[in-house]
Amino acid sequence: MPATTKRPPAMVLVRHAQSTWSARGRFQGTSNPPLSADGLEQAAAVGRQLGEPEGRRSLGLPETAPLAVRHSPLERAKDTAQAITGWFDAALAIADDHLSEIGQGAWEGLTHAQVLARWAPQYEAWRHDPSRHVAPGGESLADAAVRAGQALERVIVTLNAASTANPWVIVVAHDGILRLILLRALGIHLDRYWSFPFIQCGITIVDRRDVFELRTHNASGHLTALEPGVG
Repeated sequence: MPATTKRPPAMVLVRHAQSTWSARGRFQGTSNPPLSADGLEQAAAVGRQLGEPEGRRSLGLPETAPLAVRHSPLERAKDTAQAITGWFDAALAIADDHLSEIGQGAWEGLTHAQVLARWAPQYEAWRHDPSRHVAPGGESLADAAVRAGQALERVIVTLNAASTANPWVIVVAHDGILRLILLRALGIHLDRYWSFPFIQCGITIVDRRDVFELRTHNASGHLTALEPGVG
C-alpha cells in the first residue's frame, strides 16, 4: 500500500451559499435570511466537492475527514455547513458566534440603491476606508477583527492538538468575517480588507506551516455546472 501523502495542516474557508436576501442585493449583516433555491444547489455542490474523495484530491486536501466544520450560527452559514457535514458526520459541525457576519446596522435589509439614496457619503467613505468608517449603528471593522482573531485561534488550537497525519478544518461563514480571518492569518493590515473577496461557496485553502500561507483562493469549479447555459 502506498504511503499516505504528507500535507501541511490546512484551514479551508467557505463563504455560505446565496440567501434570499443576497439574491436581491440586500445588505444582510447579522440578519438571518434563509438560503434561496439557487443557494441550496450551491451548498449541495460545495458539499460534494469537499465530501467526495475525488473532489478533495483535486484540491490537494486529505482523504480523511476534517477535524471540524466550524460555522457561523446564522442560518445561511449553518445550512451550508450542514450540506458539507452530511458527507462526514453531523457531530463535526460546531457553531461559533465569533463567525457571525459584521453588523451593518441601519443598512441591513436594504438594497445598495436604497443605501445610496439615503447614505451616499457614508457608503462611499466605507467603501474607500472601511477601517475608519462604518454603517450607521453598525459594527466597526476593528471590533469585528477581534472576533475574527478569536475564531482563528480556535482553529489553530484544533489543528495543533490533532493526532491525525493530515489535519484540516473547514470554516463556513460570511464574506466580511472571512476577509478578516484571512487578513489575520496572513498578517495583512485591515486596510487591505477589500483585496480578498469571497464568492458564494468558493473554496479558499490556507496551509499552516510555521505561518499561514494562502494556497487557493475562491476555487469554484464545482459551481460551473450551476451556471445558466453550462452542462
